[in-house]
Amino acid sequence: LRIPVGISGRLDEPKQQDRYLLAGVKGQAVRIGSRTRSVGCSTALRMQLFDPAGGKVAEAAITEADERGFDFTFPEDGADR
Repeated sequence: LRIPVGISGRLDEPKQQDRYLLAGVKGQAVRIGSRTRSVGCSTALRMQLFDPAGGKVAEAAITEADERGFDFTFPEDGADR
């Protein structure tokens, strides 16, 4: 997916996962966020970003916040998931 992008999804089963590839450019800053409780869903999302080699590069903190998210700046051109 090329940034900027909006994604709408639905998780029907416990521990279900959705995965996306985000194409970023070196130095590009992005905000990855979710809306769950504000739209009436009690889901607590676990959101992580992995580099092309599979290493975790960012993660949303697990808190009691209504909506979770994190900021990330691409260190190089490429597609992270």
